[in-house]
Amino acid sequence: MLYKNAELVLKAINKMACKNNDVSIIDIEFYFHDEKLKKELPTILSYLEEEKYIKIKMPDDNIFENITLTTKGKNYENIMRQDRKNQFLRSFLLPVCVALATTIITLLINGLLAL
Repeated sequence: MLYKNAELVLKAINKMACKNNDVSIIDIEFYFHDEKLKKELPTILSYLEEEKYIKIKMPDDNIFENITLTTKGKNYENIMRQDRKNQFLRSFLLPVCVALATTIITLLINGLLAL
């Protein structure tokens, strides 16, 4: 799971990549109005590349150009939705099923002992 600013940048790249495949850091800076986020942008982009959400091609002048989404980056929303679904199943439905099974077993044991 990504931290908040990285998730914001990834969503912005996803929006911009719908129009054209490659995005540059200038496009992303133009998208955001927050100066703190703009200063943090190279770090965030490096982080996203390390996590394999994007691929970055840098020319000689060390400007992040040609930022391309990977399959993992394009499907981030679906991955997160599946993760939330699995979390829900583990944290809510499983305990309910265990409680229900325990109640049924207890009722059966009490019914057998009452005979």
